Amino acid sequence: MLWANLHGGWVIGFAWLGVALVAELMSWAWDQDNPAHRMHVRRLAVIGLASAVAVAATPHFLSLYPYPFQTQGSEAQQRLIVEWASPNFHDLFLRPFEAMVFLVIAGFALRRPTLYQFLLTAAALFLALQSVRNVALFVAAATPVMITTYGEWWKEFAAARKWSYDLPPRKLFAVITAVVLIFIALITTLRVANNVSPAHQQSMDSESYPVAAADWLAAHPDVGTRMYNQYGWGGYLANRSSVRRR
Repeated sequence: MLWANLHGGWVIGFAWLGVALVAELMSWAWDQDNPAHRMHVRRLAVIGLASAVAVAATPHFLSLYPYPFQTQGSEAQQRLIVEWASPNFHDLFLRPFEAMVFLVIAGFALRRPTLYQFLLTAAALFLALQSVRNVALFVAAATPVMITTYGEWWKEFAAARKWSYDLPPRKLFAVITAVVLIFIALITTLRVANNVSPAHQQSMDSESYPVAAADWLAAHPDVGTRMYNQYGWGGYLANRSSVRRR
């Protein structure tokens, strides 16, 4: 319900539920004597149904259901909006994504994934290769899979060689964890505070948006604000025009 009220990407939650449901149905068909699969299917179905009902608890009510599919079905949006295009692997910022795909595949070669892990990763990779904005979904879905895969492989690798290692005492481990969390929280707070500062926002606006053009429009109100503009500028220009109207 909260997700549906905050962002139109709520449908991804149902995609992940669908992947889990398909994996359990396939496992149940393969091993019908295992009651766990039937229980999991029933539980996932109930969760999916309850979540589908919860989506309606928004100001848009039933009209929210077709919204994600209208976006995906819009040929103009899919062709003209940059973030819906496939990743351009000539861009340097996609190198970490490429590395993560390689690491996931290598992990699956080292240790066979479960059916659910494979289907989830494959679905997320398909979405990421379809639209660059879905790369974040792949990272979110594949990271726990990759951690589990390499973690289990390392346990098997170490056990086969009879390697042993002692964990630090519980109190020491708790102190180290607390220090690391405090450090992360401090760095995050400083970074967020810097990013939301008026000076930084003004600098970012001047680098990323047509500030001079908006200033000119503000100085010539008779021109109006009906225009063609680059997709990423829409929010900025709408905000500037709304401020002027107020």
